[in-house]
Amino acid sequence: MTPGSAVRSRGLFHYAVAVVLAALATALKVALAAYVIPTFILAYPAVLAAAALGGIGPGILATVLSAFMAWYWVFPSPGDFHWLTIQEASALALFLVMGVLMSWMAERLRRSQGRVDRLEQARALEVAEAKFRTYVESAPDALFVEDAHGRFLDANPAGLDLLGVDIDTLKSRTVTDFVPQEDRDLVRRKFEALFGVGQIDYDRRFLRPDGKVIHAHVRAVKLGADRVMAYCRDVTEQRVLREQLATVSRLAAMGTLVAGVAHEVNNPLAATLADLELASSVVKEVRGRIRGSDPLDREAEAHLLDEVGEELADAQEGARRINSIVKELKVFARPDQGREPLRLADVVKKAMVWLPATVGQAATVRVEDGGAPATVASFGQIEQVVVHLVANAANATKPGKPGAILIRFGPGSPGRARLEVVDQGTGIAPEFLDRIFDPFFTTRDVGQGMGLGLSICHAIVTSHGGTLTVESQVGKGSTFRVELPEVPEGA
Repeated sequence: MTPGSAVRSRGLFHYAVAVVLAALATALKVALAAYVIPTFILAYPAVLAAAALGGIGPGILATVLSAFMAWYWVFPSPGDFHWLTIQEASALALFLVMGVLMSWMAERLRRSQGRVDRLEQARALEVAEAKFRTYVESAPDALFVEDAHGRFLDANPAGLDLLGVDIDTLKSRTVTDFVPQEDRDLVRRKFEALFGVGQIDYDRRFLRPDGKVIHAHVRAVKLGADRVMAYCRDVTEQRVLREQLATVSRLAAMGTLVAGVAHEVNNPLAATLADLELASSVVKEVRGRIRGSDPLDREAEAHLLDEVGEELADAQEGARRINSIVKELKVFARPDQGREPLRLADVVKKAMVWLPATVGQAATVRVEDGGAPATVASFGQIEQVVVHLVANAANATKPGKPGAILIRFGPGSPGRARLEVVDQGTGIAPEFLDRIFDPFFTTRDVGQGMGLGLSICHAIVTSHGGTLTVESQVGKGSTFRVELPEVPEGA
C-alpha cells in the first residue's frame, strides 16, 4: 500500500465512524425521546467524537446526518419526512450551526495539538542532534562525510587533526587529494565498491599537506544514494609497534636457532676440516717424495692420491651440507616473507632440522600426520612457530625424566587446518593461562628466558588469520593448538 492510499483509507475510516456515531446517537435519541427533552443534546457527543477523531469534515457529516435522522425519527410523525414547523426548523438550524461550530473548534484544537506535537518532536530532534554532534565532535576517531563524487562535506575535529587542515580547506578537496599517488587507484576502487556493497573495511594511507603519511583503518558506510560516512582510526603507532615486534620476532627466532645451527654446521664442518687436513698432509708427503732422489713406488703413490681424492670428496660433501644449511637459514630468517599455499607436513619436516640440541636431550619428538588441508602462509614464519612451540615443550619437561613431545596435524574446525604440540611436562597454573601469550611474561627463572617466544608465535598466527590457544593441567602437560585458514576450494 502506498502512502497516498493509506491516507485515503484513514480518511474513509473517519467518515465511516462519523456515520456510525450519528446513527448511534439517533437510536439513543429515539429510545429516550419519551424521557429526555430535548433529545438533540444526545447528538452533540457524536459530532464532537467524529470531529475530534477525523476533523471538520467527519464532524459536519455527523451533524448533517444527525439532523436528517432527527427530522425523520425524532420529530412528530416519526418514520417520515414532513413539513417542519417554525419551532422544529429553528431547532434543526440551531443544531446545524452548533454542530458546524463544534466541528470547527474541534478541528482547530486538533491542529493546535498537532503543532504542539510537531514542536515537541522538533525539539526532541534538536536535542538528539545536539547530543549526536557532541558525541561526534568528542570522538577520538576521525569521521568524514562525503558525497557520491568523493567530495568532503563534513568532518569532526579528530578528522581535521588527522589530515592537518581546517574545515573550509577540507570541503574544497576530494578523498584522493589526501592519498599518496601510488594508492589512488586502490582508494577509487574501494570508493566505487562501497556503493555496491554498502560497507567496506580496509587499511589505507593518508598523505597530509605537510608530507606526513598516516596509516589508518577505514570503515566506510553508505548513508544513501549520494552520501558516505567514513570512520578512520589512526594505526600509525600500532603499525610501528607491529614492525618492531616483527623485528624482535626475527631476532628471537635467530637466537633460538643458534644452538641448532651450531650443531648442524659443526658436524660437517669438523669432518670437512679433518678431511682437508689429512689430504693436505698426504699431498705434502707425496710431493716431498716426488721431489726427492729416492726411487718412487708409483702404485703406492697412486693409492695415496686416491685416498686424497676420497678425502676431498668427503670434504666437498660436507661443504655442500653447510651450504644447504646456510640457504635454509636465509629462507628461515628472511623478513616480510611472501605467503603461498603450503602443507603443514612440509613445514614440520623442515622445522625438525632447526630444533635446538637441547630438545633431543630433554625429550623424544614424534610426528603424527592426520592429513591437514593446505593453508596459505609464510613458510618460514610457520617454521618459527613450530620451532618455538617444540622448544617450549622441551623446556617444560619434568627434570630428571625423559619426556615425550607429540607434533600432530590434521583437519581442524570447519575451514581450518590444525597443528598441535603436546607435551607431558609440568603444565601451566590456571592463573597464568590468561597471560601466557603476553610479551615478556615467563614462568621460568630469571635469566632462563625473555618471555617472547609464545607472544611471537601468537603474533605470527593471528597475522595469518588463525588462532593459537593452550590447554594445560599442572603436572600432566600442555597442548598448544594452532588453527590456520585452509586454502579456499578452487583457489
